[in-house]
Amino acid sequence: MKRQRSTTIREYNTENSTNIEIPTPPPEPETEPEQPPKAPIFAETLFDQKVLTGENATLKCKVRGYPLPTVTWI
Repeated sequence: MKRQRSTTIREYNTENSTNIEIPTPPPEPETEPEQPPKAPIFAETLFDQKVLTGENATLKCKVRGYPLPTVTWI
């Protein structure tokens, strides 16, 4: 169970005293440490593909790396 954080301010003078409790914002969430960069690699072996003239071809590949690489077919 998480406790709510708060700040208590006390004010005193000769006639009275006042307690004021002000909620404070929750602490920043813990983030995972930054991952070091990793060179991109093909996660699966590429293979040759034969296509007849005028036919469509689908090119697929899986890559890994950090940050995640993008693939552009040219």
